[in-house]
Amino acid sequence: MTRSPNGDLRTCVYSPPLKGTYSSILDAFNSDEMEAIRQEMRDGIRRPDCEWCYFYDESNQYSCRQDINERYPEPPSTLLRELDFSASNKCNYICVTCDESASSGWENRNKEFRFSKGEIKHKMPVDLNGIDNLKQITIMGGEPTIEPYYTDEFWDLIESKTNEDVWFQMVTNCSAFPSKRWMRFLSGLKHVSIGISLDGVGKVGEFCRLGWKERVWRKNFAKWLEFFERGYDPVSRHDGPWINITISNYNILNITKTLEYIAPYRHRVMLTTAFEPVMLCPAYLPDKYKDEIESMYFYDDNHRDFVLDLLGQGNYDEKVYKKFQDYTKYLNTFVEVPEECLHFV
Repeated sequence: MTRSPNGDLRTCVYSPPLKGTYSSILDAFNSDEMEAIRQEMRDGIRRPDCEWCYFYDESNQYSCRQDINERYPEPPSTLLRELDFSASNKCNYICVTCDESASSGWENRNKEFRFSKGEIKHKMPVDLNGIDNLKQITIMGGEPTIEPYYTDEFWDLIESKTNEDVWFQMVTNCSAFPSKRWMRFLSGLKHVSIGISLDGVGKVGEFCRLGWKERVWRKNFAKWLEFFERGYDPVSRHDGPWINITISNYNILNITKTLEYIAPYRHRVMLTTAFEPVMLCPAYLPDKYKDEIESMYFYDDNHRDFVLDLLGQGNYDEKVYKKFQDYTKYLNTFVEVPEECLHFV
């Protein structure tokens, strides 16, 4: 189950909110609506909600769907095993591929241009009843490391309801580092996976994640590397550090530089793409630009294969492309767009 920043409950982080109104995470998990979804999965029905995973499957990437099916080969359980959890949208960055639902930075701007969902309000209080059987907990944002809800008392509660075998995951922009109490909790777990976001280097990185500072990123990244000196399984996708790169129209020409930048760290990389907002997805660019991308220098075969598969996921769409151009103009009203990021505008 996923609890999104505004309190919506979802089957996973990629799916739309459940349609029903529920009093708690456990109430939603045990609902008729969720049971109907589980039954469709048992019957092998390809749900539209799962298209992100099918894209990764068909791109020879490792999807969340594959991961879940491998770790839980039995039919969908009626016990809550995994929880993706966001307390709020509090974030200190304004990322071009994000919106106000997951970023208070965006919420604090006038966002009439796109994706404005109105004022972000929690639809339900945080309720962690029923997490005693969890095998994995994922802390999301906003930016988790600056979330005021994650107090020492919160980690006392989580620790009391879990054990050392629970798998912990988190994605961070690496602008801050967790509290001592939080890190003490992590130190007691066998499996900790930290995804560290980096969408470019130099001016491209600063633009794609407005607020990003290389010096701060490197300092906190070094702290994570120090933490993982305790050891981790380099094969497991649920253990150790990852670097997450979200590919969009703005940074796709910068990805090789980014991969070269992080190469000395010898850490694993997860390439993702901006399916939403769709106007930032390179699959919908004019063909002349897609041809240019196909002929660019790739860092390695994984990089090439991912990008080529991505470009094949859609066709040029004039309306989508116009939205991309208009959005770029909007961004340029409050931040200077680097020349490299304007290449496809």
